[in-house]
Amino acid sequence: MNQIFFISCTAEKQNYSCTAEEMYAPSRNFRAAFQYALNRVDDKNSQIFILSAKHGLLSLTDFIDTYNVTLDDMKQRDRSEWGLRVYKSIVDRFDINNTLFVFLTSNMYADPIIKHLPMNHSETPLRDIQRFKRRTWLEQHTNDTSVHPASFPSLPNQTKSTMKPGKTTAALKRKTSTAPTKSDFEQALNNEQQKARSEGKTSLTITARDLHVIVGGYPGKNHRMSTCSDVMHSFLKKGYGGRVLSGPEKGRGASLRIIYYLAYKEDNGSTTKIKIGNNVLLTEKKEFQSSTLIPAIELRLISNLQRIPDDKPGWYRWWGPINALEALLNSPHISKKYLEELLPHLYVRRYDQDYFCIYVGVAINESIRERLNWHINQHHTESVVQNGILSTFRKSVSSLVAGNQYDEKATNTLIDKLMIEYTVMDMPIRDTATKEAIRRIEDNDLDRFVIPINIMGNKHDVLKPFLLDLKKARKQSLA
Repeated sequence: MNQIFFISCTAEKQNYSCTAEEMYAPSRNFRAAFQYALNRVDDKNSQIFILSAKHGLLSLTDFIDTYNVTLDDMKQRDRSEWGLRVYKSIVDRFDINNTLFVFLTSNMYADPIIKHLPMNHSETPLRDIQRFKRRTWLEQHTNDTSVHPASFPSLPNQTKSTMKPGKTTAALKRKTSTAPTKSDFEQALNNEQQKARSEGKTSLTITARDLHVIVGGYPGKNHRMSTCSDVMHSFLKKGYGGRVLSGPEKGRGASLRIIYYLAYKEDNGSTTKIKIGNNVLLTEKKEFQSSTLIPAIELRLISNLQRIPDDKPGWYRWWGPINALEALLNSPHISKKYLEELLPHLYVRRYDQDYFCIYVGVAINESIRERLNWHINQHHTESVVQNGILSTFRKSVSSLVAGNQYDEKATNTLIDKLMIEYTVMDMPIRDTATKEAIRRIEDNDLDRFVIPINIMGNKHDVLKPFLLDLKKARKQSLA
């Protein structure tokens, strides 16, 4: 039987738009429940979900804005309606008769949903544990995966944590398990950056010694200081960079000390600036915020295109509703239907309906206006198609929806269903620093999210079969 874990939203949140997994990371209660669930699943994105008082059922990759809504403030009738709405989402997503749903939540979040589920298909390990003891219980049982959740006794008199102050559940795990892995260090460093960001800090300075102590296994015979140091160096290429402040000559060792830069927003009313220190990385105009989804069809009008700067570079994402996604992933011009297989892994954002990120791109050698115009309004003439200068995005769309790169009409019909999110960078076009900064943003998206239509730099294993089919379809569509 499949097993799905539910974690409730928390009052502590990030103060910026981000994925649901990142939004609640500042909360220790959320982190404890998440780690407990993480130790019991094979794939977090398809087996761990969040119950939000505002949004209902959230995937970890759902992109949301910060908010202040809780079931505690709702009337009984409203909580019941919320539970029914979440139940309908569960039915749409899962085979409820062959799934066990584990609620790592309070009764207030669990009961309005459980009453609709089949009998014996839900569990609430925290039901009889006092509210202020739940996190301790979760931390204490995080690594006890040999026992099924239903068999866990409620231990109100035995919930005192055995962890020393300052130690994390990862550290406790190191005492009874194998040596720390690369993934352990990556998760810990990512958590430290998120924590610093939630505290309003613009940078994080950390040593390899400190990071290894957080993960556990140091000092000790089974330490992995070399792996720890390598992960710290690799993180300089992610996010917004940083620099090595000090360390051993070969770069590996406990004394390695690195500062990581964290971006923050500065809002002056008409614009929002994304800054690192005193340096402006991005400038977002309020009329076209990067967090706003713009119908692609609107940019077929010259008047709308002219509102986009023609002297600035930038980056963009394409978003599609489920019917557009179905036309692309279940294309008759590829070997099989991929929608059902890939849907749980995709990056989704809620607007008037769910929109899934299908493509990311950058404008670094031309303006963001030119790049978007190229994708949206380019004509499929014979010379354009034969010389291979058709927009890379249009090549893939035309190959999937029509099996023919000359079919401009079918391509535009699909594109007109899509939305565009774009950001203008307040930097010069073709500048070396500009290219580096924008490429880093694109690489981060491709690393963090499963985005199906990008071919270059897309390394997610779950996408490999589809991307092979896409490449074949693009070749065959020229015949």
